[in-house]
Amino acid sequence: MDQRIFQLNLAVEPISLYLICSALTDSGQPISMSTLASRWTGSQESMSAAIQILERHHILRRLTGGRSAIVQFEIIASSRWKTSEA
Repeated sequence: MDQRIFQLNLAVEPISLYLICSALTDSGQPISMSTLASRWTGSQESMSAAIQILERHHILRRLTGGRSAIVQFEIIASSRWKTSEA
């Protein structure tokens, strides 16, 4: 987990989702919609909104390709994070 997440002035939900993603990565598990949903305590809509915010800030990247229909993500290095959505 990179402490810089707390300096971005994001809402609670995106920070919470980032912490879940970090925990998954640290434990060697994939960051997927199913692994996130199993740990997310809010609604599906709030999880999707948090994912979109993390993607806009270049904190989380959606992985594509392959034959799998499973949506997976990866955490981007904090040096590439955007501090604003502009």
